[in-house]
Amino acid sequence: MSEYEVYSLVIQAMGAIGTVGAVVVALYLAKKNSEPNIRVEVGIRWMISQRTTVREKNVTLRVTNCGIVDEYIGMYEYSILFFSWARRCIIIPSPRDGLLGLNSKIEPGQTCYDIVSIGDFVSKQAQFFFDAIDFVLDKFQFLPAKVRQSRWLPMLVLKTARCNVSVRRGGSVSTRLEKAFLEFILEQYRAHRE
Repeated sequence: MSEYEVYSLVIQAMGAIGTVGAVVVALYLAKKNSEPNIRVEVGIRWMISQRTTVREKNVTLRVTNCGIVDEYIGMYEYSILFFSWARRCIIIPSPRDGLLGLNSKIEPGQTCYDIVSIGDFVSKQAQFFFDAIDFVLDKFQFLPAKVRQSRWLPMLVLKTARCNVSVRRGGSVSTRLEKAFLEFILEQYRAHRE
C-alpha cells in the first residue's frame, strides 16, 4: 500500500466520522426543538393607563415564547401539591383585546398576558386557595391546635402552589407564584376567615 493510498484512506475515514457526527447533532437538535420553550410569570402588577391617571392592581399571567417555533397556549391552572394530595383549579382564559385566550398563538420572542382584576380574582379564583388551605388544616387534625392555628401553616401550603400552562404541541410549563402574590392571597384568606 502506497503512502498516497494510506492518506486517502485516513481522509475518507475522517469524512465518514464527520458525517456520522453531523447526523447525530442534527437529530439531537430536531428532538430538542419539540419541547415547548416558554417562560411563565404570575404575580400582582399595577396597570397604569397612558391616557388617564387611573392605577389599577391586577393579577397578571405573563407567557413569553423563548423558543424558535410558534406555540399555541391552551388553558392554565393553579395547583397546590401538599404531601400526597393535590388540588387543581383550571382556568380557561377568554380572548379579550390582544390578551391571552384559549389557543392563542405566541410567535418566537412574543409575550402575551392574561390580566384579571383584583376584585375578579378575589370573587372568582381566590376561593380555590382558601379551600385548599382549609382542606390541609382539616387533614392535619393530629397536629396540636397551636400549630394548626399558626400563621405559618397556611403560607407553607401556599408555597407549594404552582401555575401550569398547557401547550397545544403537548406538555406544559410550570412555575411558582411570586411571593407578593402569595402574601396577597394569605391576607385575603385571613380576612375571609375573620
